[in-house]
Amino acid sequence: MLNERTITQDIAFESPMELSKSILYGVDAGGSTFVLGSSSDIYALLDNNYSDIEELYGIVIQTTGWEAPLNPETGETDCPPSEHAERRRVALVVTLTLNGFCVGMKFARHVPGAVIEETTIDESLPSGLLWDAMNECMDKVKKARFN
Repeated sequence: MLNERTITQDIAFESPMELSKSILYGVDAGGSTFVLGSSSDIYALLDNNYSDIEELYGIVIQTTGWEAPLNPETGETDCPPSEHAERRRVALVVTLTLNGFCVGMKFARHVPGAVIEETTIDESLPSGLLWDAMNECMDKVKKARFN
């Protein structure tokens, strides 16, 4: 049985804080994951057509980068997150299946003598270009499966 939260948690908890390439996983009907590909361009991976993979019931994106606080007046960062004085590493995991979705983020912040990791799981509806690309990828699978 598919459990998007469990899939997301498992990958997020094990995720390194820095990947050289983003990873796209497939999800089968039992909730097991398998690698579909990896690339420095996650959108190119999502643009591929995976509808011929019969066991594909969902996809998961795993990527890493920098996160920085937003300016409360503009809602934007004042500089690239990688250059911000209060930056921290983030590992992002987004699961989208035929049944639902889940988002996981693991943050790493440096304190004297240690790195503290914190993982959050969010089941509120995502938005943005990555989410749109994931939905377009799964739409191809749905059309092939249900038409």
